[in-house]
Amino acid sequence: MVGRKRKTDALRNASGTSIDYKRAQRLDYEARVARRARDLIADGVNPANAPDRLAGFTLGRLLLRWRACKSDPSGLSQKQYDTGQRLAGIICRHAAVHGYSLNVRSPAFVILGGQDCSPPPDEERIAQIRAEFTACYDAIMRVCREHDLRARDLVYGVCVQNWPVGMITDQFGLLRLALNEVGEALRAMDRERSKGG
Repeated sequence: MVGRKRKTDALRNASGTSIDYKRAQRLDYEARVARRARDLIADGVNPANAPDRLAGFTLGRLLLRWRACKSDPSGLSQKQYDTGQRLAGIICRHAAVHGYSLNVRSPAFVILGGQDCSPPPDEERIAQIRAEFTACYDAIMRVCREHDLRARDLVYGVCVQNWPVGMITDQFGLLRLALNEVGEALRAMDRERSKGG
């Protein structure tokens, strides 16, 4: 069997194997990190964090801001970040149970589509998913009663849709307030669940 001719300009190691592919991969990675570093500068985050996985999405960038300066009002604490991550998972599970699509572009692997091969959840798990979603939604609506529906849109936009930091510039306080309220509701649910089970 005759294969294709060898590329004459490809870099090869001592045994004759092409190393051009690995070099191209490394250059691609370096270009992506450089592009992310430029984005981080625009978002007010230290560009040295470019290789960090947190720098790839909005919640992570806001956490990196807080880690750099705990008094920075445009950052999110670890607790607020964890709440945002947990909320995104709850929203995705709720969407899966009810059969609606989120249609979002996000780096969160929880949100990525694809065929789910796991068996459908039992009634108890479905009730738990609905209860968690309801608790989160009610918490967000409590914040909306004091402010307006921007809180709901903001939390969904940052946690699920991965809005860029530039879209939420003047709304960091509202985001923190909503995440604190959701976090408190989820902790109350966890306490109830631990008492009951």
